[in-house]
This record gives sequence, C-alpha cells and structure tokens, in this order.
Amino acid sequence: MSEHPWLEELPLHALGALQGEDRARLEEHLAGGCDRCEAELSALRAAADLLPYSVAGRRPPPGVKESLLRRIANVTPGVELAAFPPPLPRSRWRTMALVAAAAAVSVGIGVLVTMAHRGEIEILKAEKRSLAQMLKEQERQLQWLKDPHVRLALLKGADRTAEARFLFHPDARQGLLLAQGLPSLPREKCYQLWVFVGGEPVPAALFDPRPDGTGIVVVQRQECLGTNPERFAVSVEAREGAARPTGNVVLLGGLL
Repeated sequence: MSEHPWLEELPLHALGALQGEDRARLEEHLAGGCDRCEAELSALRAAADLLPYSVAGRRPPPGVKESLLRRIANVTPGVELAAFPPPLPRSRWRTMALVAAAAAVSVGIGVLVTMAHRGEIEILKAEKRSLAQMLKEQERQLQWLKDPHVRLALLKGADRTAEARFLFHPDARQGLLLAQGLPSLPREKCYQLWVFVGGEPVPAALFDPRPDGTGIVVVQRQECLGTNPERFAVSVEAREGAARPTGNVVLLGGLL
C-alpha cells in the first residue's frame, strides 16, 4: 500500500478515466488543499495533453499531388465569341484584343485557383480521415489505462531537471512513459527505457525526445512488465539500442 494512496488514482483522473465514488473522494481530497497531489496532477495533465502529438506524422495518400498537377496542366482556357462586330479601326482592335486577352487570362487563373482549392480540400479530407483513424487506434491501444490494476512509477534525474512517470499494466504487459526535461541528443544517440527484474536490466523501448524536452512512449507487450519489476531507468545509448545500459543514466526510480 502506498504511503499516499491518492497518488495511485491521479493518472486515471488526469486522463478523465476515474469515475463514480473514487472520483468524488479524490476531488474532495484535492479540495482540501493537498499540495503533493495538486503538483502531481498538474504534471500528469500536462503530459496527457501531449498524447495526441505522440502519433507519428502521416503523409497524404500517394498520388494526390501528381493527380492535382496533371489536372492543372491539362486546363485550357477558352473564350467563346458569339459574333464579331463590324471591322474596327486598328487602335480599337488592339484595345479590344488586349481586353479579350486579359479576360482569357483571368478566366484561366480562376480555373487554376478553383482546381487548386479543390485539390487542397481533397488533401485535407484525406488527412482528416487518416488522423481520425490514428486517434481511434491510439484510443484502442490505451484502453488498458482505465484498468484499476495499472501501476505507477516515478523516475527522477540526478540534477532534478528531468523526471518521468511510467504507468504499466502487469497483465496486459503494456506501459506508457511520460517524460519531461530531457536534453536533446546527437543524431547517433537516443534514449532507452529499462525495466529491472531480479536486479537485471531488461530493454523495453527506444525513443527520441521532442524539441521541448518531453517524451511520450507507448510500450507494447513487454513480458518484463508482468514479472514484478522493482525499478526503472532511462539511459543514453547508441541509436540501435543496447542489451545492457552502457551510457549515462538520466532517469531512475521505482513504484509509488
């Protein structure tokens, strides 16, 4: 049992998954002015707000750009003249020719702009469908967070500038790391998450931090998460990862 049992409810509350009497009791506890819970909840909510941005970017469906360019290239502006007036003086004819040419150019530009707008709309629609599908898949993958058996670990850096929360489900063997304050790394380096089982480190995930120093990592189906891990760590390793920690350990901690 945790020394501060409300900490186990805070991750679910930050994600909007805590309901019923548990939520009412926690809100009553927070209303009483618990500084520790308020600080923890604020940090978890800030990390949860970044979840939608943890999804890798998707390009528009292949062929959209090429199709749009072909349609624009095949546009042929046309001006239909119903009848020709009697011959005009050369100066008048030149003026009328310039007006007609300007009108033709305007019509052509209008067609091109319309086609371009239609192409942009189709691209936006495709991106919207793709994003909706990604968010739906992400929600499906994170359903396990609502389970009351989810456990929480707190990782701290030696200089106190970096920290992370690691939530995991022992039965589902899935986890979610929410980190902040991580310094940028050279291109050939990345961060690696470790799970310690029986005193031995087991590699769990590789990840890169965002420019603002935050990191969100979804850990899928790692058997080590179901074997009563004692502590967790994040180290700096080569981009291909390592079998055992070899670089600087920037985060270390255990279960709350």
